[in-house]
Amino acid sequence: METQIVLSDHIESMPVSPGVSANKLINPTLAFAVPATPNNLSFSVTVLTKGMSFEGNPFVSFKVLDSENNIINQIEAPLPAEQVKANINPLGTFNFNLDFRNVLFRHAGDYFISFELNGNEVNRQKFEIIVNSEI
Repeated sequence: METQIVLSDHIESMPVSPGVSANKLINPTLAFAVPATPNNLSFSVTVLTKGMSFEGNPFVSFKVLDSENNIINQIEAPLPAEQVKANINPLGTFNFNLDFRNVLFRHAGDYFISFELNGNEVNRQKFEIIVNSEI
């Protein structure tokens, strides 16, 4: 399976034709500015997959981790495999779009988004929290 993780300020769903929508990432980034720490921050994450297996009872987890691998926020759920399989496109790709709201960042520095499938980490993306008192 191939994956990529993209962070952004927000994700908007835009209708392109009846019953079909496209996702628009607002300000994709690898760093977020906050005026001070500790601070709450809301942001979006898109996980792109290709060749993901939906056999058995897949369970996904998306974690925000600090530099010491402590979980500071998490979204997890079982996947309704039959329903997901019915929506896989001919390219074999499947995307997850997530909104993390009011995540508490206690200090500036490096953080990670981890994508896990059935308890095994598939991919991890580093991002940075930067204090910018001018915002």
